[in-house]
Amino acid sequence: MLTIDRDYVSALARHTAPHSVSLWMPTHRGGRDIREDPIRLKDLLAKAQQQLIDLGVRGPEAEQRIGRIRRSIDDGHFWRSNLDGLGIFLGDGDVQFVRVPFPTPEIVAVCDHFHVIPLLGTPLQGKRFYILALSENDVRLFRAGRYEFEAVDLAPGPRSFEQYLRAADIEPQRAEYHSSGAARGASAMRPTMFHGQGVRGDYDKTLLPEYCRLVDDQVTATLRGQEAPLLLAATEPLETIYRRNTRYTRLSDHVIAGNPDAADAADLHRRAVELMADEFLRPIRTARRRYHQALSAHLACDGIEAVLRAARAHAVDVLLVSSERRLWGRFDDQGTFEQRDDRQAGDEDLLNLAAVLACRGGADVYAVGQEDLPVDSPAAAILRFRLGE
Repeated sequence: MLTIDRDYVSALARHTAPHSVSLWMPTHRGGRDIREDPIRLKDLLAKAQQQLIDLGVRGPEAEQRIGRIRRSIDDGHFWRSNLDGLGIFLGDGDVQFVRVPFPTPEIVAVCDHFHVIPLLGTPLQGKRFYILALSENDVRLFRAGRYEFEAVDLAPGPRSFEQYLRAADIEPQRAEYHSSGAARGASAMRPTMFHGQGVRGDYDKTLLPEYCRLVDDQVTATLRGQEAPLLLAATEPLETIYRRNTRYTRLSDHVIAGNPDAADAADLHRRAVELMADEFLRPIRTARRRYHQALSAHLACDGIEAVLRAARAHAVDVLLVSSERRLWGRFDDQGTFEQRDDRQAGDEDLLNLAAVLACRGGADVYAVGQEDLPVDSPAAAILRFRLGE
């Protein structure tokens, strides 16, 4: 799976070549609608070819350039890996495809750089995290994001309490247990019940801590070098015992309560995202608060022209741009600025240009809904220094 992180977006933003093509479109993972995706992409390719011609590219050359994309998607397997959105980038090298787990608008852009705004939305800027579903019956680890969720293979070790008992040569009958939550779903989450005379006290004091330490060995080995938060899904007493014994420094204070055996992967993901929402929204809230503080110190600006000039000077520290609007015009290396209501040949989306220039300058850039911007303008920037100083 392609990792869409800051480095990947920065590499796209650094690209520059005449007549670079960017295409974005929503796609479907299955069902009858998936048949429409190739047809809609052909329409977008035709528009891109026409834009190339409008920019002065000769017809045969424009057809040849777009033909490189057509040949890449003629493979019968291409549409079998759909997610919810598709981006295509064609510069002076190979065609790049990026599949994203959220719908994107239809975009056709031909200019000197790539259209990256769909990759700057908060779902992708939010931190990745892991979920450890821990019970006596099963141990599962998942890698997750706002829209992403996949199982991760754990390092070798016990995958259940029974496996731990057998590996330690402990008679399983010393700690008989069963889960009372046979039904699936969050509402069916119930704690595990234990049986056996005099077992529970010894079980808690000696066996469970050692089991949790061995599970943690697997987790820390698997996540070595990672800095992403780890969210625990477990019942008591496993939750408390695991917290006491883990060596992973980014264990979240949040917990998905209840027996995770009674929840499928989709339910775990849904509940995890609800708990981790603060992780996704914190950068935006922080940027909005910083913007108002910076404004009083004359270290903030809004309006597309002011933001473009600041971004070109690498003065932007944080940029918030609207993910919903398009502003057409031109802004060249000489500082000539033009903005129009209607797109003309050679115009580009100035909001995307601001995002590209800010990324090149090392700024944190977030594409957000208009309601998340700190001002009515579709672009607002926190500056590192005042322009002209």
